[in-house]
Amino acid sequence: MNFRSRWRAWIMATLQSARASVLVNGSPTREFDCSRGLRQGDPLSPFLFVIAMEALTGIMKKATAMGLFNGIKISNEAPIKVLESLDRIRRVFFWGGSEEKARMNWVAWDKTIAPVEYGGLGFGSLRDANLAMLEKWWWRFKTEKNGLWRRVIWAIHHNSRGWKDIPIKVSVAGPWKSIASIRNLLLTADIDLNVASRAVLANCKNISFWLDCWADSEPFYLMFPDLFKAALYKDCLVHDCMKLNGSRLDFNWAWKSTSLGNSESNQLQQ
Repeated sequence: MNFRSRWRAWIMATLQSARASVLVNGSPTREFDCSRGLRQGDPLSPFLFVIAMEALTGIMKKATAMGLFNGIKISNEAPIKVLESLDRIRRVFFWGGSEEKARMNWVAWDKTIAPVEYGGLGFGSLRDANLAMLEKWWWRFKTEKNGLWRRVIWAIHHNSRGWKDIPIKVSVAGPWKSIASIRNLLLTADIDLNVASRAVLANCKNISFWLDCWADSEPFYLMFPDLFKAALYKDCLVHDCMKLNGSRLDFNWAWKSTSLGNSESNQLQQ
């Protein structure tokens, strides 16, 4: 990916110099060299993951174009079938059976995996765990505005001709498509991530005026599309657009044109 040798040396140094210890009966052991990989929770980890993902995608595309590798096309049902197969293995293991000899299931599987507070055994649903992980990355993209990994995703997927709060470029393969589409998937279960993760104003320096949900259940760029088109700085923060002057709220608008049209003026009055 044309990274300079010095930068690559810095990254390798972080991967080879990490140290860790293990808790034994609540007490940490002596530290040891990991020699490979980062420690859990290292903020550099998501950034390196994105780089590796993009590099692997590029390699696979090149190999396919050269005829060295033949890809396969899978439908949306494939991941569902994988989860069903994994659940079948879990059921067999849970009731002490085997693939050759099944045993009686004394409790319905739906009740086995349901949370305890809902009358289940709390074994956990793989589908719910997968959705939760996708939603976590969706939430992290919303909240980690200055994260290096987020800036990489934005640079890859953002299209200035069609702004979105969660950008997605369909021509780029990778897991980001599943992350970006998680909100629409959860809407089918009457769960709106925009409502569940609405931003709360504090110093207003980390909330996007147009792209984040902070004043309503939808971001302003969807509520007032004509105004958004007329805005000069579409990624501006709440702090840039409005300030409290005593008991009065002052707005600092910046438009592409010196005058607004009728539709823009009507939306501004709302």
